[in-house]
Amino acid sequence: FRPGLVGCCWTASFYFCSLLVLGADAFRAGRVIAEPLFRQAAANDISTLNDLDQIARGSSDRRDFIRNAVKDGRAWVIEFCGAVVGYGVLSHGFFGRSFIDLIHIAETARSFGYGPLLVAFLECQSHSNDLFTSTNESNSHMQHILEKLGYERSGVIYNLDPGDPEIVYVKRSVHVRKEITALDGAKTG
Repeated sequence: FRPGLVGCCWTASFYFCSLLVLGADAFRAGRVIAEPLFRQAAANDISTLNDLDQIARGSSDRRDFIRNAVKDGRAWVIEFCGAVVGYGVLSHGFFGRSFIDLIHIAETARSFGYGPLLVAFLECQSHSNDLFTSTNESNSHMQHILEKLGYERSGVIYNLDPGDPEIVYVKRSVHVRKEITALDGAKTG
C-alpha cells in the first residue's frame, strides 16, 4: 500500500505525519520526496524482522511471536526506499476490540517519523471503533507519540515486566475519523 494511493485515512495521515516530521516549511516547499510502502508481512520477511528487532536476536519467544504474527496475517511492515524499516502487529481479540501488540522501528530508522506513520496505518486496519495499545512506563518516546496521535491513557498493568508497568492506551472512534477523512478527501479531490 502506498499512503497516497490507499483509501481509508492514508493521504491525510501521510501528509499530517510529513508535517510533523519535516515541518511546515519543508512540506510547503515540496520536499516530501519518497513515500513509505506499507504491506502485510510475508514468510520471507521473518528473518529480516528478527534481524531488525534487537529483542528477537536474543529471545526465541519474540522470534516465535514474529513468526506466528506473520503466519496469522497480523504483521505489517513499513518499507522506505526498498528497505524494511519497521513492523507492527495488530490483533483483534482484545475484549472484542483491536489492539496494536507491537510497533518496532529499526534502531537506525528511529526519529524519522516511521513510528507515527505505522501507528496511523494500523489504525486503518482496525476492526473496531476503539483501538487499544500499550507501552512500558519507561518508554516515554512511545507515550509521547501515542498522545500526539490522540490516544488517551486507559489503565496500567503491573507485573508483566518487573519494575516497569505497562500503560494501556485507547484511541476512540478510529473508524469515524477514517470516514470523515475519506469524506474530506472526496470533497477536495
